[in-house]
Amino acid sequence: MFIEYGELSTIFYEKTKPVGTELDGDITAYKNYLSAIKGKVLEAGVGTGRMLIPLLQAGFDVESVDNSTQMLAQCQKT
Repeated sequence: MFIEYGELSTIFYEKTKPVGTELDGDITAYKNYLSAIKGKVLEAGVGTGRMLIPLLQAGFDVESVDNSTQMLAQCQKT
């Protein structure tokens, strides 16, 4: 079954979980874990960039993918 976030879901996600929003400390935890990693990091399901942007700002080399064109479009706006 193929499920893609639509435009309304993307708007709702961005409004309720904007870029940089921590969910139970997830961004901080990933930064701590990734600090020992050399090279590229893959973020599958990047969505609107909630975690991608803070990771890039922290200096990580992140490649990201998502199946939702609406989510990717919002991520590119950010």
